[in-house]
Amino acid sequence: MKKEVLTKKTLLSWLVLHRIYLGEETNAISTNLPLYFSLFKRSSTIRSKVNNLYKSLTYQGYLMPSYHHPQKPFTITMTGKEYLKVQCREWRRVIEAHLMCIDQTVQRCHSATAERFKSSLTEVDFPFIGQYLEYKKVLPFLIMKVMQGKSEACSASDLRQQLLKQFGWVCSMPTLTRLVEELVEGKELILINQQPDSKLYDRAGGNEAVFHDFRTEAIAALEAGREKLEEVRDYLNRYDFL
Repeated sequence: MKKEVLTKKTLLSWLVLHRIYLGEETNAISTNLPLYFSLFKRSSTIRSKVNNLYKSLTYQGYLMPSYHHPQKPFTITMTGKEYLKVQCREWRRVIEAHLMCIDQTVQRCHSATAERFKSSLTEVDFPFIGQYLEYKKVLPFLIMKVMQGKSEACSASDLRQQLLKQFGWVCSMPTLTRLVEELVEGKELILINQQPDSKLYDRAGGNEAVFHDFRTEAIAALEAGREKLEEVRDYLNRYDFL
Protein backbone atom coordinates (compact mmCIF):
# COMPACT_ATOMS: atom_id res chain seq x y z
CA MET A 1 0.00 0.00 0.00
CA LYS A 2 1.36 3.40 -1.01
CA LYS A 3 2.11 5.69 1.94
CA GLU A 4 0.57 9.16 1.85
CA VAL A 5 2.41 12.36 2.73
CA LEU A 6 1.26 13.93 6.00
CA THR A 7 -0.83 17.03 5.32
CA LYS A 8 -3.85 18.55 7.00
CA LYS A 9 -6.01 17.05 4.25
CA THR A 10 -4.66 13.49 4.53
CA LEU A 11 -4.74 13.68 8.34
CA LEU A 12 -8.42 14.68 8.22
CA SER A 13 -9.16 11.75 5.93
CA TRP A 14 -7.33 9.34 8.25
CA LEU A 15 -9.08 10.72 11.34
CA VAL A 16 -12.56 10.43 9.82
CA LEU A 17 -11.84 6.84 8.80
CA HIS A 18 -10.51 6.06 12.27
CA ARG A 19 -13.56 7.50 14.01
CA ILE A 20 -15.77 5.26 11.85
CA TYR A 21 -13.53 2.32 12.75
CA LEU A 22 -14.16 3.13 16.43
CA GLY A 23 -17.92 3.15 15.84
CA GLU A 24 -18.61 6.88 16.13
CA GLU A 25 -21.86 8.06 14.58
CA THR A 26 -21.29 9.96 11.34
CA ASN A 27 -23.41 12.96 12.35
CA ALA A 28 -21.11 13.49 15.36
CA ILE A 29 -17.74 13.14 13.64
CA SER A 30 -17.45 16.63 12.10
CA THR A 31 -18.65 18.18 15.37
CA ASN A 32 -16.15 16.27 17.48
CA LEU A 33 -13.06 16.74 15.28
CA PRO A 34 -11.71 19.74 17.29
CA LEU A 35 -11.83 17.56 20.41
CA TYR A 36 -9.16 15.34 18.87
CA PHE A 37 -7.02 17.87 16.98
CA SER A 38 -7.15 21.65 17.41
CA LEU A 39 -5.88 21.82 13.82
CA PHE A 40 -9.52 21.46 12.83
CA LYS A 41 -12.21 24.00 13.74
CA ARG A 42 -15.98 23.55 13.83
CA SER A 43 -17.44 25.12 10.70
CA SER A 44 -19.76 24.49 7.78
CA THR A 45 -16.64 24.05 5.64
CA ILE A 46 -15.31 21.18 7.73
CA ARG A 47 -18.74 19.52 7.72
CA SER A 48 -18.80 19.74 3.93
CA LYS A 49 -15.28 18.29 3.70
CA VAL A 50 -16.19 15.39 5.98
CA ASN A 51 -19.31 14.61 3.96
CA ASN A 52 -17.22 14.55 0.79
CA LEU A 53 -14.69 12.30 2.49
CA TYR A 54 -17.30 9.60 3.07
CA LYS A 55 -17.71 9.40 -0.71
CA SER A 56 -13.96 9.53 -1.34
CA LEU A 57 -13.13 6.88 1.26
CA THR A 58 -15.83 4.62 -0.17
CA TYR A 59 -14.50 5.12 -3.71
CA GLN A 60 -10.98 4.20 -2.49
CA GLY A 61 -12.31 0.99 -0.99
CA TYR A 62 -11.69 1.99 2.64
CA LEU A 63 -15.40 2.19 3.51
CA MET A 64 -18.48 0.30 2.41
CA PRO A 65 -22.20 1.02 2.96
CA SER A 66 -23.83 -0.45 6.05
CA TYR A 67 -27.56 -0.72 6.66
CA HIS A 68 -27.62 -1.96 10.26
CA HIS A 69 -27.70 1.44 12.01
CA PRO A 70 -29.19 4.69 10.61
CA GLN A 71 -26.49 6.81 12.29
CA LYS A 72 -23.66 4.53 11.12
CA PRO A 73 -24.20 4.19 7.36
CA PHE A 74 -20.61 3.04 6.70
CA THR A 75 -18.35 0.27 7.89
CA ILE A 76 -14.60 0.04 7.43
CA THR A 77 -13.14 -2.56 5.07
CA MET A 78 -10.01 -4.66 5.57
CA THR A 79 -8.24 -2.35 3.11
CA GLY A 80 -9.32 0.61 5.25
CA LYS A 81 -7.94 -1.03 8.39
CA GLU A 82 -4.63 -1.66 6.66
CA TYR A 83 -4.53 1.98 5.53
CA LEU A 84 -5.07 3.16 9.12
CA LYS A 85 -2.23 0.96 10.37
CA VAL A 86 0.27 1.88 7.63
CA GLN A 87 -0.33 5.63 7.93
CA CYS A 88 -0.33 5.56 11.74
CA ARG A 89 3.14 4.01 11.81
CA GLU A 90 4.50 6.26 9.06
CA TRP A 91 3.12 9.49 10.48
CA ARG A 92 4.35 8.76 14.00
CA ARG A 93 7.86 8.86 12.53
CA VAL A 94 7.14 12.06 10.60
CA ILE A 95 5.58 13.79 13.64
CA GLU A 96 8.64 12.96 15.75
CA ALA A 97 10.83 14.50 13.05
CA HIS A 98 8.67 17.65 13.08
CA LEU A 99 8.88 17.85 16.88
CA MET A 100 12.66 17.50 16.76
CA CYS A 101 12.85 20.28 14.17
CA ILE A 102 10.68 22.56 16.34
CA ASP A 103 12.70 21.83 19.50
CA GLN A 104 16.02 22.40 17.73
CA THR A 105 14.73 25.66 16.28
CA VAL A 106 13.65 26.91 19.72
CA GLN A 107 17.11 26.04 21.07
CA ARG A 108 18.77 27.88 18.20
CA CYS A 109 16.59 30.94 18.88
CA HIS A 110 18.31 31.20 22.27
CA SER A 111 21.78 30.21 21.07
CA ALA A 112 24.49 32.57 19.83
CA THR A 113 26.26 29.86 17.83
CA ALA A 114 25.57 28.85 14.24
CA GLU A 115 25.89 25.08 14.57
CA ARG A 116 24.82 22.91 11.68
CA PHE A 117 21.50 21.13 12.24
CA LYS A 118 20.62 18.03 10.27
CA SER A 119 16.85 17.58 9.94
CA SER A 120 15.26 14.22 9.17
CA LEU A 121 12.38 16.05 7.46
CA THR A 122 12.35 15.77 3.70
CA GLU A 123 11.22 18.47 1.29
CA VAL A 124 8.06 16.38 0.84
CA ASP A 125 7.37 16.35 4.60
CA PHE A 126 8.19 19.99 5.23
CA PRO A 127 5.12 21.80 3.77
CA PHE A 128 3.04 20.42 6.68
CA ILE A 129 4.82 22.97 8.91
CA GLY A 130 2.87 25.77 7.27
CA GLN A 131 -0.38 23.99 8.18
CA TYR A 132 0.17 23.71 11.93
CA LEU A 133 2.55 26.63 12.48
CA GLU A 134 2.28 30.38 11.82
CA TYR A 135 5.55 30.36 9.92
CA LYS A 136 5.18 34.06 9.08
CA LYS A 137 5.87 34.72 12.76
CA VAL A 138 8.92 32.44 12.78
CA LEU A 139 10.81 32.86 9.51
CA PRO A 140 11.43 36.63 9.82
CA PHE A 141 13.29 36.06 13.09
CA LEU A 142 15.24 33.11 11.66
CA ILE A 143 16.29 35.32 8.74
CA MET A 144 17.43 38.03 11.16
CA LYS A 145 19.23 35.38 13.21
CA VAL A 146 21.12 34.18 10.13
CA MET A 147 22.01 37.77 9.20
CA GLN A 148 23.24 38.42 12.73
CA GLY A 149 25.95 35.83 12.21
CA LYS A 150 27.01 37.12 8.78
CA SER A 151 30.00 39.42 8.39
CA GLU A 152 28.98 40.53 4.89
CA ALA A 153 25.91 41.05 2.74
CA CYS A 154 24.27 37.98 1.22
CA SER A 155 21.64 37.05 -1.34
CA ALA A 156 18.24 35.46 -0.75
CA SER A 157 19.67 32.22 -2.14
CA ASP A 158 22.46 32.32 0.47
CA LEU A 159 19.86 32.92 3.18
CA ARG A 160 17.87 29.91 1.98
CA GLN A 161 20.95 27.68 2.25
CA GLN A 162 21.73 28.99 5.74
CA LEU A 163 18.15 28.41 6.94
CA LEU A 164 18.51 24.79 5.87
CA LYS A 165 21.99 24.41 7.35
CA GLN A 166 21.38 26.15 10.69
CA PHE A 167 17.73 25.28 11.37
CA GLY A 168 16.86 22.43 9.03
CA TRP A 169 14.18 24.64 7.47
CA VAL A 170 13.22 24.34 3.81
CA CYS A 171 11.75 27.54 2.40
CA SER A 172 10.64 28.26 -1.16
CA MET A 173 12.39 31.14 -2.88
CA PRO A 174 9.18 33.12 -3.56
CA THR A 175 8.20 32.93 0.13
CA LEU A 176 11.70 33.78 1.33
CA THR A 177 12.07 36.70 -1.09
CA ARG A 178 8.73 38.14 0.01
CA LEU A 179 9.65 37.91 3.70
CA VAL A 180 13.08 39.45 3.09
CA GLU A 181 11.49 42.36 1.19
CA GLU A 182 9.09 42.90 4.13
CA LEU A 183 12.08 43.05 6.49
CA VAL A 184 13.68 45.63 4.18
CA GLU A 185 10.47 47.69 4.21
CA GLY A 186 10.44 47.48 8.00
CA LYS A 187 14.09 48.61 8.04
CA GLU A 188 15.27 45.43 9.78
CA LEU A 189 17.41 44.65 6.71
CA ILE A 190 19.10 46.88 4.12
CA LEU A 191 19.10 46.26 0.38
CA ILE A 192 22.72 46.76 -0.75
CA ASN A 193 22.60 45.88 -4.42
CA GLN A 194 19.38 46.63 -6.31
CA GLN A 195 20.18 44.68 -9.47
CA PRO A 196 17.17 42.31 -9.96
CA ASP A 197 19.33 39.22 -10.51
CA SER A 198 21.87 39.90 -7.77
CA LYS A 199 20.17 41.61 -4.83
CA LEU A 200 22.26 41.59 -1.67
CA TYR A 201 20.99 42.22 1.85
CA ASP A 202 22.69 43.24 5.07
CA ARG A 203 21.79 43.95 8.69
CA ALA A 204 20.23 47.32 9.34
CA GLY A 205 21.91 47.90 12.70
CA GLY A 206 21.45 47.09 16.28
CA ASN A 207 17.95 47.65 17.59
CA GLU A 208 18.13 44.97 20.27
CA ALA A 209 14.53 45.57 21.41
CA VAL A 210 13.17 44.84 17.91
CA PHE A 211 15.31 41.69 17.68
CA HIS A 212 14.01 40.58 21.08
CA ASP A 213 10.38 41.16 20.01
CA PHE A 214 10.86 39.11 16.84
CA ARG A 215 12.41 36.30 18.89
CA THR A 216 9.59 36.34 21.45
CA GLU A 217 6.96 36.14 18.69
CA ALA A 218 8.84 33.33 16.91
CA ILE A 219 9.22 31.22 20.06
CA ALA A 220 5.53 31.68 20.95
CA ALA A 221 4.52 30.50 17.47
CA LEU A 222 6.89 27.52 17.69
CA GLU A 223 5.50 26.53 21.09
CA ALA A 224 1.91 26.77 19.77
CA GLY A 225 2.89 24.61 16.80
CA ARG A 226 4.48 22.07 19.10
CA GLU A 227 1.24 21.74 21.10
CA LYS A 228 -0.69 20.89 17.93
CA LEU A 229 1.91 18.33 16.93
CA GLU A 230 1.82 16.74 20.37
CA GLU A 231 -1.95 16.32 20.07
CA VAL A 232 -1.47 14.38 16.84
CA ARG A 233 1.44 12.36 18.24
CA ASP A 234 -0.47 11.41 21.39
CA TYR A 235 -3.54 10.37 19.40
CA LEU A 236 -1.49 8.19 17.05
CA ASN A 237 0.39 6.64 19.99
CA ARG A 238 -2.86 5.94 21.81
CA TYR A 239 -4.16 3.89 18.88
CA ASP A 240 -0.91 2.18 17.91
CA PHE A 241 -2.59 -1.19 18.49
CA LEU A 242 -4.05 -0.93 14.97
